[in-house]
Amino acid sequence: MTRLVAFRCDGDDRIGAGHVSRCLQLARAFEAAGTGTVFVGRFAGTAARLLDSAGVTPVSPWPGPGGITPEADAAVLDSYEIPFPDIEALSAEVPTAALVDGAGAPRATAVLSYHPGTSRRLRAPEETRTVQGPDYAPVDPAFVTVRRSRGFTRALVTFGGRPADAPLLAAVTAALERAGPFEVDAGPGSAGFRERVRQADFAVSGAGVTPYELACAGVPAILVALAENQQVVAADFAAAGLAVSAGDGQLLDEGLALLSHEAERARIAAQGPTTVDGYGSYRARDALEAAFAGRPPPRVLGYRPARNEDSDLLLAWRNEPDVRAASRVTDPVTPEEHASWLSASLANPNRLLFVVEQDGDPAGTVRIDREGRQAEISVTVTDNRRSAGLGSQAVREVGELVLAALPETEEILAEIRLANTGSRRAFERAGYGSPIPAEEGWTVLRLDSRRLIETRP
Repeated sequence: MTRLVAFRCDGDDRIGAGHVSRCLQLARAFEAAGTGTVFVGRFAGTAARLLDSAGVTPVSPWPGPGGITPEADAAVLDSYEIPFPDIEALSAEVPTAALVDGAGAPRATAVLSYHPGTSRRLRAPEETRTVQGPDYAPVDPAFVTVRRSRGFTRALVTFGGRPADAPLLAAVTAALERAGPFEVDAGPGSAGFRERVRQADFAVSGAGVTPYELACAGVPAILVALAENQQVVAADFAAAGLAVSAGDGQLLDEGLALLSHEAERARIAAQGPTTVDGYGSYRARDALEAAFAGRPPPRVLGYRPARNEDSDLLLAWRNEPDVRAASRVTDPVTPEEHASWLSASLANPNRLLFVVEQDGDPAGTVRIDREGRQAEISVTVTDNRRSAGLGSQAVREVGELVLAALPETEEILAEIRLANTGSRRAFERAGYGSPIPAEEGWTVLRLDSRRLIETRP
């Protein structure tokens, strides 16, 4: 395992804070696996405040390729201002990954490009491992917890923290106030940004990092390209049905007209968490670690929120004989009972219900029930995928996602029938252990942040 990863990025009022924001999420994922991190670069303004609020003390660049500190075992570079030859020289010395937003890529250990259209554009050298697509979007997992049903009343307007963006922020705010009876919350992202996203019904945002946070949260958005590199992101999001593009702001009225249709808002709100599920930083960490070690890339599973449209599928899974035998209630569930349960589950703020997808196909479901400092997890895997280790992977990854998204949750419990040896082995492979007393015929296994590190493959 890599002991220390150096993140090289810069941020100030000219560059913005997006590079720092996404590197912070990647760094947190590495730290959750027991890997040390250090930030190298030059920081001011919002970028410096982000590092300070995260408790990160950066160091200045060292002499040599990329400015990476010599004690680093691997490096992640995220800067438009470091030329490809420098990245390639660094990669010859230490495993190196570069975040890229355009079509070109350096000759490095790996490149990470997570935009929706990257598979059409990215041209990487043959020897460079590519980690690409929105499955790897480095989003704060806590945006999973602010998903809800939304109307069309409260607008969030956010364009980052550069002084140059202030006139556009004021112009868009004024346009919204003229367009309708909207409550407008305008201003750059901050320590309270997640709560502002929770309260928003829709958003008007720059096309940098924030669109991914909005997509994860299920907030319909109109994107404005604040710089040339953001034009591609806005176009990608529009093409993928993740948002509406307003160009450089001139098409704001057209965007508002589209979002005024409830069906269009609902479609975008559902597509966002399906595409950006909140686990991207951790997938990216595992994919980069595999590249650093010369291992094949890990399998990708997606975790989208369940919807009412999943009712028939979930009921069929629930009534499979093997699933009923492993459950507390072994009788078949009627469609009426299931519909009532699903409706209550989707409305319950203390329950997270995910549909597990592999290559876009539903493969199972994971349920999390939160109470105080603990959460209980349960899993169902469709019968044709139970021997492939999918359930074990899903309960570990969803467990890691929940522990990151809900810091107040200290451990996740899995209650398992002793007779269900397959399920018990799957949870143990996923890192669950330290059994606690349970009623006769059952065992309860636990997962916490410490066990995630100790049992890391």
